[in-house]
Amino acid sequence: MITNVHIENVASYKNVSKFSPKNKISLLYGLNGTGKSTISNYLYNPQLSIYKDCSISKSSECDILVYNQNFLNDYFYEEDSLKGIFTLSKENKSILQKIQQETNNLGKLEKDKESIDGELSVLQKRLAKEKERGVTSVWKIKTNYSGGDRVLEYCLEGLKIKLFSHINNIELSKNKPEDTIEKLKAEVSSIEGENANRLNRLGEFVFTGSAVELNTLFSKIIVGSQEGSVAEFINNLGNIDWVKNGLEYVSAQVSGSA
Repeated sequence: MITNVHIENVASYKNVSKFSPKNKISLLYGLNGTGKSTISNYLYNPQLSIYKDCSISKSSECDILVYNQNFLNDYFYEEDSLKGIFTLSKENKSILQKIQQETNNLGKLEKDKESIDGELSVLQKRLAKEKERGVTSVWKIKTNYSGGDRVLEYCLEGLKIKLFSHINNIELSKNKPEDTIEKLKAEVSSIEGENANRLNRLGEFVFTGSAVELNTLFSKIIVGSQEGSVAEFINNLGNIDWVKNGLEYVSAQVSGSA
């Protein structure tokens, strides 16, 4: 049991104060502020630095059990939403407090997410509006260069969104383009409409060396090496004389024209 308690330099005990319990059960009483809680707090946790000048003497080794407000704060946890319902043990209290803290953090994050989602929705609507305005602005190309004598009209049919996407993905050139609308019109007019310039067809192609193919030398089949994976592949295809087989797709005349 405890035989002597030495209290000094803590709370209201500015000077040395000692008492020596004579029995296993002792009663401490006094007015508020006289130091009863200081003694119980010291006995509850004597390792704290504030009790460096205090000491305890025992007749034999024993456990000191203290039931005070500090003990209640450490081992009992009562949820705000469930009055009268508490959990016991220091570990469980820490866990529940951690859960409560994370729950509060989660609630804050959810509110932040709602706020961000609201801002995102506003930005998405703004982006859609700006895109619609951009599409309309780009489509003025069609209204400016189609209809009547606007020969470029056929290039823009059904391409309102595609035109915007295409132009939006083109990197802006540092140099001014050489082609002009007038030049493009002139090129299109040369191949489209009533003013199109028709080009003459290519003349008959004459191959004067076709007669040499009648030489008996060319009737002999040239067989390449039969070794290797390529030769095996050709044999499997049955396509050794691939030049001869290809002649059936060519309309040739022995007269020297083709």
